[in-house]
Amino acid sequence: MQVPLKELYEKLVWRYDDAPYVFGYAAVGFQVCLVVIRKDSTKPRAAKAEVINHYDLSELDGRLSFLLALLNLSTLFRPVIELIQPFSIPDYGILRRTNGVTISFAEDCVIKEYPSNMQSNAIIKNLKTLHGDMKKHSVPNVVTLVKANMKKRHVLLAPIGLVAPPTDVKQLVTALRDILKALVALHKLKLMHRDLRWDNVLKYQQDRDEWFLIDFDEGQLQSNDMHAEMLQAANAERAKMNLPPLCDNTKPMSHTGSSGSSTPI
Repeated sequence: MQVPLKELYEKLVWRYDDAPYVFGYAAVGFQVCLVVIRKDSTKPRAAKAEVINHYDLSELDGRLSFLLALLNLSTLFRPVIELIQPFSIPDYGILRRTNGVTISFAEDCVIKEYPSNMQSNAIIKNLKTLHGDMKKHSVPNVVTLVKANMKKRHVLLAPIGLVAPPTDVKQLVTALRDILKALVALHKLKLMHRDLRWDNVLKYQQDRDEWFLIDFDEGQLQSNDMHAEMLQAANAERAKMNLPPLCDNTKPMSHTGSSGSSTPI
């Protein structure tokens, strides 16, 4: 019984800060143990379990005692549930994407593993470059690459966010503000996310309305040739609408002196 009891709280990431405790159980054969699970104040986001009682379901008396205990505890379920804020991260289990990528959750980070049919080495190498630049220049409101392992085909990313799209105008404005801050900083680095959508915008877990950008798997540093092609395409569209062309602000401006020579600004 000690093994399932230990696994019950050691594998659990505490995300019930508004509730003083939650309930759980562990079972081996006919032996069942009811427990109350609390936040472990000695470790961040860790949990600890306290045994309520043990029950032997192989005997009628044990089954009746277990049923009575559940009936008594049921009066506490609703008050506890009402204290817990909704969240979308599973306590256990693995999320599987349609492209075969799997996502599991550690205590304070996400483990993203790539399938064997994907070019994981190229993806991970690119992620290390992009996240290295973002960290060096302190880009705000973006996910952080904690660790990368090409041999195991996975990366560790933090923080763990919530799938919580804005629910009102105020939250929408705040979310757009946070993501625009990230995009402005990324633009200065000539770094393109290339997969901007609400699925890749998560809310921080803290009790605050702040969002951040995730999933840079398709991200790319913009080369000068790519910039020129994008500028040319944009100006072609502007010409159709009789709008003036955009200037290439990546090139140094110049002015001409009285002697006719050109001097960079």
